[in-house]
Amino acid sequence: MKVIVTGATGRAGREAVHCCLDNDRITKVIILTRTAVSGDIESHPKVDLVMHQDFTQYSDYLIQRLEGAEACIWAIGVRPEQAKSEKLLQRSVGVDLPIASARAFCQKLSHKTPGGVKFRFVYCSLKHTDKSKKTLMFATDTRRMANDLEKGIAEIVDAHKSTFEAYALRPATFASADGPQQRRTSSSRKLVSGLGHGPMASIEPSRVGKAMVKVACDGWKETAIENDVILKLSN
Repeated sequence: MKVIVTGATGRAGREAVHCCLDNDRITKVIILTRTAVSGDIESHPKVDLVMHQDFTQYSDYLIQRLEGAEACIWAIGVRPEQAKSEKLLQRSVGVDLPIASARAFCQKLSHKTPGGVKFRFVYCSLKHTDKSKKTLMFATDTRRMANDLEKGIAEIVDAHKSTFEAYALRPATFASADGPQQRRTSSSRKLVSGLGHGPMASIEPSRVGKAMVKVACDGWKETAIENDVILKLSN
């Protein structure tokens, strides 16, 4: 099985790459990236590294290199500090690029999969399950972008149901790498029973990466995969 991975330098994307390399079913990992990856990844016999700058455009030559892929793990995202201050960048990275890429893969790759299996597009959405008024008040822009992303991907799927399918993982807030988020989550658990295991608990990006690989290989019974399911898939 050949799998395309984007966002390989991010925390979720890095884990997705490692899981792909450890998975015997996956024989080739095509990493589409703007920036260099570590030497041990680049030199791995399963890896085909493709430096690519514009994720809205896919040349015929690039499509030829991607042919035969059965899935794409889309792990490109905006850093939290950028998301707060650069709304145009957040929309470009979080909505425009994945939709453009999904459309390109659907039109140019999905009818060329081995055995005619459906091409799977696995991506992250910021559409959390917590729909309280307080959450909406502080996350209106993010929720609107998540709605636009999922709607755009769904329209592509609806037009090509026989060859293309997509799965939206809806993780909770990513746990920070330096630890404070973990401490805040632990404190919150004392106040709200079950918070650490519910749909809005914080989650390690590595677990999202693991779940994305699982879904890329096997699909899932639901096309929208909430945080509690992500935790189960990544065990």
